[in-house]
Amino acid sequence: MSDNLKGIISDIHRTSVVDGPGIRTAVFLQGCPLRCIWCHNPETQQMKIGQFGSRVVELSEVVAECKKDLAYYNVSGGGVTISGGEPLMQPLFTLKFLQELKKAGIHTALDTSGYASRTIVEKTLLFTDLYLFDYKVTDPLSHSELTKRPLKGILDNLEFLLKNKASVILRCPLVPGVNDQEEHLQAIAGMGNKYPSLVQVDILPWHSMGNVKYIKLGRKVDSHLPRGNVSKQMIDHYRAFFIEHGCSKVVVRDR
Repeated sequence: MSDNLKGIISDIHRTSVVDGPGIRTAVFLQGCPLRCIWCHNPETQQMKIGQFGSRVVELSEVVAECKKDLAYYNVSGGGVTISGGEPLMQPLFTLKFLQELKKAGIHTALDTSGYASRTIVEKTLLFTDLYLFDYKVTDPLSHSELTKRPLKGILDNLEFLLKNKASVILRCPLVPGVNDQEEHLQAIAGMGNKYPSLVQVDILPWHSMGNVKYIKLGRKVDSHLPRGNVSKQMIDHYRAFFIEHGCSKVVVRDR
């Protein structure tokens, strides 16, 4: 192992059940090139140390922490999810981390916005069992306005992964009045037909738990965002929409 290789992480969540299949350890890395107005982990956007507990760690230290729950992974079909921020903002650390996990026989998931160079994305294929790939906005102009980054390269990387037979779960955050227009819902519904090899499409309704982080960071919550969680009625509406459109791969989460 590259014992001296270091990265910057925000946190490590053990026994997570919301970051991929089974019981998992989720490791959150610092740094993200996007600036989504609904980001619920704004503390991970910048490569800062000491903010919300972010710290420099050695690769060997993080791998050892992840190995502590091998028994849980084996029993539940779980593993380790590398998240962020955007883990591909620290490409060398992420690639070596994935490699060491695979050496240990641990299932790997990469939670990514897809905004990265093709060279880096291609290198992850050898060591990534599952991609949790964000699909945030359909309209390219709206995507640029809401995330501050273009859409095309992200979709190109998604198609590249699927053409190379990667296992991909598409993750779609829905924020009422921001990105839940019918055009976007229709596009999500069509993803299963356009990309039949997708494992699943997860709908992630907006929640307001990240708002307090903006306050602690001295930043304003975007005025376009709801101040409360998505209502049960709206979640039921999303479910009904995708059922009506025959979307067998779409799963609408409860916030």
